[in-house]
Amino acid sequence: MNSDTAVYSGARYFNGIPLVSCKKDVAHKMIGTKSVNNLLSLCIIFTIFGCGDSAPQGGPRAKTVPLTGRVLVDGKPEEGVTVSCHPINGGVDNRVLSGATDASGKVFVSTYVSGDGVPPGEYTLTFKWMKKGPGSEKDLLNGRYSNPDKSEYRVTAVEGQAADLNKIDLKTK
Repeated sequence: MNSDTAVYSGARYFNGIPLVSCKKDVAHKMIGTKSVNNLLSLCIIFTIFGCGDSAPQGGPRAKTVPLTGRVLVDGKPEEGVTVSCHPINGGVDNRVLSGATDASGKVFVSTYVSGDGVPPGEYTLTFKWMKKGPGSEKDLLNGRYSNPDKSEYRVTAVEGQAADLNKIDLKTK
């Protein structure tokens, strides 16, 4: 026993703090031997089978092709214009695919991960350019391009070929 540990009336103390000891049989009664064994078994199973290649979250993914383009607003590139692709014939889980323009007006549309493109198919395009202010959001395009049923912009993505929106010039007025 070192000089910092003392024994007073059968109890051990370290710097005036009582040390608690627990006998093995008491711990097993508290936790339960079966519980400990089951926990260890689960850890081993998850370690063996939980690592390595697995299917992506959300199940299998459709193949995608790159979809890029350049979006201008009143003839100038603007950062933050959201381009959304609405599948005309159902598409992937009826999800809307999207991307946002960078400072040069370039956009890379994504389905699952950033810039991965879209599954082959036909899409209607919509656009929003949101300005966020204190307690409000405003579409700087005034909703002019936000309705897929009224959009004049379409794109077709073909398997094995990159798709390009070319240059789209949107107007604020």
